[in-house]
Amino acid sequence: MAMVLLNEAFPPRERGLAMGLFGLAAAFGPAVGPVLCGYLTDYLSWRAVFYLNLAPGILCMGLVFLVLPNTREAQRRSLDLPGLISLAVFLVCVLIALSQGHRHGWDSPSVQRLFVVAGVTFVLFVVIELWRHEPLVELRLYTNVGFAIGSVVIPINAVNFWASNFMQTILMQRTLDYTPAQAGFATLPGAFIMAFTTLGAGRLADIVDRRLIVLFGLGLFSLSCYWFSYVTLDTPMRVIIWMIAGRYFSIAFVFTPMNAASLMTLRADQVRMGSGLINIMQQGLGGTAGIAVMATFLEQRALYHAHMLDQQQALSSLPWTHMSAPIREFLAQAGEVGTMLGLKSLALVQRQLILESTVTAYQDCFLLMTALCIVVMPLVFFLRRVPGRVL
Repeated sequence: MAMVLLNEAFPPRERGLAMGLFGLAAAFGPAVGPVLCGYLTDYLSWRAVFYLNLAPGILCMGLVFLVLPNTREAQRRSLDLPGLISLAVFLVCVLIALSQGHRHGWDSPSVQRLFVVAGVTFVLFVVIELWRHEPLVELRLYTNVGFAIGSVVIPINAVNFWASNFMQTILMQRTLDYTPAQAGFATLPGAFIMAFTTLGAGRLADIVDRRLIVLFGLGLFSLSCYWFSYVTLDTPMRVIIWMIAGRYFSIAFVFTPMNAASLMTLRADQVRMGSGLINIMQQGLGGTAGIAVMATFLEQRALYHAHMLDQQQALSSLPWTHMSAPIREFLAQAGEVGTMLGLKSLALVQRQLILESTVTAYQDCFLLMTALCIVVMPLVFFLRRVPGRVL
């Protein structure tokens, strides 16, 4: 409902600034949250992260009653119960399938059944919504070209955003051996940059053609993802902080102008429905699909690169005794002797090969995100230009 309330409270010429202010406030959570929750995870328990939500939740519930106006629509609509049930079943099934597919396997019977149920209920939902006089979801909004294009670009951007956040977190903690607190500190500068840049991007969207701003943001995001594809086991933290900051800086120029541009193409009575559809695509399907697809892609590429490294090792002209000699010497100086010396040297070599193959898989994931950015950039030109803005 946030974008609906903003659109009702601000005139069209100030909506970009309003969404920038909303983005500024929303970005402070990602700025402070990872650091605070990293400390809680390190020194208390990961469960403390969930207890942390109680106090802000109660405070916000009180502010809702105190601040938000109690407005009602003049015309009451009937509840589309068949549409609601079919939509709920579709979303629950597809989100569970996407989130569990990489864990249980995409060919597992349970995941396949979820996709079948989701497909059937989606078709049923579309038929119901097109047939009813007062549908739960007005699917005819997608006949608006600007809104339809935005509904394609926004979830793809959400895939990249959520997947890149997921990738960087797992990379830093599982591969580069950062603690949760260190991983949180690494995101802090970029999150603050995103917070203040969102405000500027929102104000700029009221003056300059939003398509130019979105294209600028997508270009920066693709460059930052491409930069991330060069990360290695030896990349220092200061470089990773700059990589994250570059990506967070670019995000502000994508989401705020893109959401505003998509809603500007709708009539006032369609904004509420359009806002709900955008949020489902962005926060729900886009985020879940991004994490699921990238987790699966990461696992497959890691196995592929591990197999390639095994082949290179097997085809190497150097005998195993020569390659493992430095490791055996290091372990011998540490006090290892006999059978344990050979077993631990093999274990260290295997661990290093796994780390190398995993880092290379992360590089492939960020290259894939770079390609997705480049693919959606031409679609931005199909968004409607708002009169009175510079081209």
